[in-house]
Amino acid sequence: MYFVKTNFRQASRIARAYGLIARPNGALASEIAKKTGYNAASVRSCISQLRQRGIKIYSITCIESLETRYFILTQ
Repeated sequence: MYFVKTNFRQASRIARAYGLIARPNGALASEIAKKTGYNAASVRSCISQLRQRGIKIYSITCIESLETRYFILTQ
């Protein structure tokens, strides 16, 4: 399993987004926005911030819904 030491507050929006993405099936961008209160641009910014912290986040665009799913690839 892939573990990263994070140093953000536990109740912060970025921590909630990380928790959603770290699930086995990841999370849709709309789900992250709904649970954190972010808009679409803020979700992308949050993902970028997490990637800058060294977290390897992958994304897949679902053809049917044209929505992006973010997840952390586990070994």
